[in-house]
Amino acid sequence: MIRAWFVGSLLALPTFLNAEVVDKKIDAAGVARVVIDIPRGRVSIKGVKTDSIAVAGEIDDDRHEFVFQRKGDRAELRVEMSDNGSWGGGKQTDLTVEVPESGVVVWVNGIATQITVSDVMSNTRIDTVSGDIRLTNIGSLRNHHTIASVSGEVELTNVRGAMVLSSVSGDVSGRVESENLRANVVSGELTLVMDKLLQVAVTSVSGDISLTGTARNEAPYSDIKLSTVNGEALLRINADYQGLLRLQTGPGGDIENHLTEARAQASFLGEQHLKLQLGQLKNEVDLSTVSGTLVLTPNQ
Repeated sequence: MIRAWFVGSLLALPTFLNAEVVDKKIDAAGVARVVIDIPRGRVSIKGVKTDSIAVAGEIDDDRHEFVFQRKGDRAELRVEMSDNGSWGGGKQTDLTVEVPESGVVVWVNGIATQITVSDVMSNTRIDTVSGDIRLTNIGSLRNHHTIASVSGEVELTNVRGAMVLSSVSGDVSGRVESENLRANVVSGELTLVMDKLLQVAVTSVSGDISLTGTARNEAPYSDIKLSTVNGEALLRINADYQGLLRLQTGPGGDIENHLTEARAQASFLGEQHLKLQLGQLKNEVDLSTVSGTLVLTPNQ
């Protein structure tokens, strides 16, 4: 009986040793960028009024090494995984990271990683494969954000600044404030609400696009481009829009115009087109698809 207990204890010992809790802090004075690399698990980055960078939580059981250090004006937080061809089913990384709320660029890389960022008033770059990305109360109009996911969902709440968004099969949704938005989705859906529309270019293959906002009534004017191959492109815009409207489909495509009384014209090949100049302002709306549907409607 004693021997059986002893053997069982030895078998359990590696799991106990692999468990690691961290609670560390480094000085953020002079740090311009914090780079966080978490291959799997969860990481939550919070901007707070602080002069340090702090990390707390648990590290992946299958880690090879945990790195948290400064290199000049760069802070690094990395969980390096064992290079044995497979990762076990043990406990994954679960970390909370506190950074200065402004003045420090935040870069986060993940694979199967859920990434949450909140209250960071700086540039961000967020990249993951299958994990979800959630950004809340991020940046100002002078900031720039690059956000990329393959199959995870991207959820944006009060994100401000120039943006480059990309997703393959995951959905992108939320409310943003941006003077320059570039987005590309393949099969996922993109649904964004923007108070003001300025420079906007969104492309999709088979995923649907839905964009809601108001065109400007003064210079610099709005330039809005939505394009799909066979998905639906829906633009909700102010009913008193002034500027150029240009909608074009390929054979099999369809145009639904609920903003004005004008109806699309069809060619003998089955293509549809609609071009209107409303008022004197120099705004431009350009919607195009190959075989999908273009929908133009008031935002109220």
